[in-house]
Amino acid sequence: MDAELGWDPNPKRIPPDAKSFMANGREYFKAESVSNQRYLWLQELQVELGYGQTIEDFFAEQRKQYELVNQQKFADAAVSLHNSMNGIRNIADRKPTVAMRIMALFWNYKGEAVGVMTNELMEEKVADWEAEGIDIRDFFREALSVVPGLLSAYAATNSSSKEAPQTA
Repeated sequence: MDAELGWDPNPKRIPPDAKSFMANGREYFKAESVSNQRYLWLQELQVELGYGQTIEDFFAEQRKQYELVNQQKFADAAVSLHNSMNGIRNIADRKPTVAMRIMALFWNYKGEAVGVMTNELMEEKVADWEAEGIDIRDFFREALSVVPGLLSAYAATNSSSKEAPQTA
């Protein structure tokens, strides 16, 4: 809390070693592993997280689509446009981020059926976390840590793109 303000203007943080936290009046506990059904969700979400696009990727995809149309490769352009529209729809629909959905697999409240997972349950948990004002960085950090090799690939890609900026 900021002593001058009398309140904390920053989002609530979850320490990396936390085993539980409160959100919207509900206590969440960290699971060390997941059930088979949740693992199947995790596999799907890991791919989604790993293939997330930066703004540079988005513009590169737009350029590719333009070139495909000019080359009269309409089927390829349509597939690429469809994928872009789905990504934009997720943002427009305020669909919970992939990081938040991955963490919904591991952070459980007392009495939750940990053997199952649904989109509705993920949305319920994310609503609690949003209402509590929890910092997204904490969920993002943890989500990246459960995707094998993603942190090192992200670091390598991020540093190489900063070293050699591309021009249009």
